[in-house]
Amino acid sequence: MQQTVRRIHEITQDLPVHKVRQRRGLFTNILSRVTGLASQEQLQSVRDVLERIETGVYKAAEMFGQGSRSLLASFQIEQKRIANVVRILTLYRKSISTIQREMLRAINWDMT
Repeated sequence: MQQTVRRIHEITQDLPVHKVRQRRGLFTNILSRVTGLASQEQLQSVRDVLERIETGVYKAAEMFGQGSRSLLASFQIEQKRIANVVRILTLYRKSISTIQREMLRAINWDMT
């Protein structure tokens, strides 16, 4: 995102703001300078920059979405792994309890 913003900044500094198109008449250039309105060339330059910005923002959003999906997928995999570990530990706990009960029964059997 920072690279895109830097590129936008570089592009806006390189805009041909003071270039005059040869196809326009002298009156049109004078009128735009007097009124302070932008010339056609300046407007087209702004449109070009805005299109580049839009493309950059779209690409950044797309990359962010892909990153989010990848992160979510890896998180779900880790959750499944942890759930498997918990199941295994539960089984071990049950078998240890079973062995303990059998040992207590054997001890009680021997004492009687």
